[in-house]
Amino acid sequence: MKKQHPLVRPYLQDFINWLKKLDPIAVYDALEKGETVKTFYDRERFSPYRMGAAAARGLLKSSKRLRARADEAFNIKVARLVMRFENQEVYDLLREFDPDESYLRNNIDDFKKILGLVEESRT
Repeated sequence: MKKQHPLVRPYLQDFINWLKKLDPIAVYDALEKGETVKTFYDRERFSPYRMGAAAARGLLKSSKRLRARADEAFNIKVARLVMRFENQEVYDLLREFDPDESYLRNNIDDFKKILGLVEESRT
């Protein structure tokens, strides 16, 4: 966390807090339905999360260096470690029902799309 730029830290901290608060039942339901972070983000049209993401996206677009550091920080290794030590139930659930970590990887990719760290494919 300390390696990250001070402007990236709050968003990384929000990501970590979100991982800590994940509800195992909600995660299981989302796994069954194939829903990801982007699904929930798109469903909530006027929420504080969308406004915060828009601010982060604008900030990250203004600096290639910040964008690269944020892209590096939001990764599967961080997500796995946070859940393993802070949200054991969700960690166990994902290990059981997502052994290849594709669901977790898709959610992190969606999170990066929301923040504008990676380009969204237009299909």
